[in-house]
Amino acid sequence: MIICVPITADTWIDAVSPDLNLGSLDSVEVRVLNLGGAKSEIARTLLYAAIPPEVISASIYAAFLCIYWNFIDASATATIYRVIRTGWTETGATYNKYDGVNVWGTAGCSNTTTDYDATENVGFVTPAAVSWQEIPITAWLKDIIDNHSREMHMKIQLANETSGTNIGGQIISRHNAVLWWGRPYIKIVCPPFGKPMEV
Repeated sequence: MIICVPITADTWIDAVSPDLNLGSLDSVEVRVLNLGGAKSEIARTLLYAAIPPEVISASIYAAFLCIYWNFIDASATATIYRVIRTGWTETGATYNKYDGVNVWGTAGCSNTTTDYDATENVGFVTPAAVSWQEIPITAWLKDIIDNHSREMHMKIQLANETSGTNIGGQIISRHNAVLWWGRPYIKIVCPPFGKPMEV
């Protein structure tokens, strides 16, 4: 059985426009964009999904974060982190503030004590061309279910944000009405409800 859990909040935060909320756009960005000289756009994406109570961690075969990259600058190493500042909002979050009013511990959801947990992460490499990407998150999702109230608060950012070159790209957001088929979701593979997992 495959269960698809939609992303129900997404936005991206931009160091170049640190007080601008971008939570209603058709795409979110995970990228570094060289704007000339020493100035770069540093973009990070925030995502949220709630895992339904019917999904039991012990019965999960595999799980994936599924995202569609609709624009690529260049392939790059990236990381998904668990956001612990769970009060962030889709319509309020900016690079400076997590809900439009209150500031992050460190701008950009960067504080490892109050904003995100650097030890709970999944690394991956962004694709080199426009495509779907399924990022394996099985162990991480099980931990979310068992220890974090089934709430997936995620931050995606590039490993190298000082490259000086254009890397990363854009992902279709949950708001995209034209490319609706590319909206992000969590794919969970498990046995049918009521049946034991075979090993």
